[in-house]
Amino acid sequence: YMRKVEKVAIVGISGKFPGAESIDDLDRIYSNKIDCIKPFSERRIELLKLDKTKKYFDVAYLDGVEYFDYDFFNISRQEAACMDPQQKMLLELACEAIEDAGYSLKSARGSKTSIILGAHNSHFFDDYLEESSGFAAIGNFLDTLAGRIAYCLDLHGQASIVETACSSSLYAVYEACLRLNAGEADMALAGGITLEFRAKYDDFAEQDVLGIISPRARCKTFDEEADGINLGEGAGLVLLKRYEDAIRDKDSIYAVIRSVSSNQDGARSNSLAAPSSAAQCEVMIDAWEKADLNPEDIGYFEAHGTGTKIGDPIEVLGITEAFRKYTDKKQFCPIGSLKTNISHLGSAAGISSVLK
Repeated sequence: YMRKVEKVAIVGISGKFPGAESIDDLDRIYSNKIDCIKPFSERRIELLKLDKTKKYFDVAYLDGVEYFDYDFFNISRQEAACMDPQQKMLLELACEAIEDAGYSLKSARGSKTSIILGAHNSHFFDDYLEESSGFAAIGNFLDTLAGRIAYCLDLHGQASIVETACSSSLYAVYEACLRLNAGEADMALAGGITLEFRAKYDDFAEQDVLGIISPRARCKTFDEEADGINLGEGAGLVLLKRYEDAIRDKDSIYAVIRSVSSNQDGARSNSLAAPSSAAQCEVMIDAWEKADLNPEDIGYFEAHGTGTKIGDPIEVLGITEAFRKYTDKKQFCPIGSLKTNISHLGSAAGISSVLK
């Protein structure tokens, strides 16, 4: 099963993104070419305990991260106050994805549903809790992001966190597809989240040790003006089932994942932090071959598209080399990246692209 991945259906979706209170808002953002990067509101400055007299960098941040219906999940107010907002948001999005697929939360209880999430440390525990406790520890462990969903919704599949930098949530989808094909799960919740509570929003130059943050706070992907990434927050989940099971159960199907592939640059890049066109070419070809797909039939290519002077040319080269192995046709497949609208969402970047 590791070589040939059978088709997987996306039957439920949920998400919160800059400028998008619900998943339905994404169509409006992309269709109208909306820039979701904005100055900090007074409310967000207050929540982050920032100096109100300073001028801050524009960021694609989420509104309403402080709200949570703890009664709904049978969580005490005391415990909820100690929970990383990432845990709270993912709990809500898990419920939305399951219900979006047409299943009640009651019917999902006891099911062999896996949870695989990409995430990073939001630093909520370090910077915003005044005292430690058992509630605070459990509410802020990175690995309990998945465990909390399994516990509250009584889901019995594997629950795990993956950290592979910007590809974390996309790798979570990859892992979920493998688990479904291996028969280890009947359904899988996969995705990721990025909420950031530590960044020095008044002086990114001081913390930009890699030299990749745009001084204009805008990501100009595949543009001659491209000068780096900008920061953002977001979260998204997909509920996955084996395609034949989704057909059997008469599920509504948003999209079908025909194959997945994953690899590593190894020593093929100029540095540990740099990408490799050869590795990107290799992983695309592997995915196409698994799906028995003719690349000439591809209608759109959603790229990582960091907007950096090193990343974009390498990515375009990798894509071009992959297509050239199959066709001499040119300019038949559009390419784009959501980062021009909603920023670089870190651990949620990959799932955001899937949902787009």
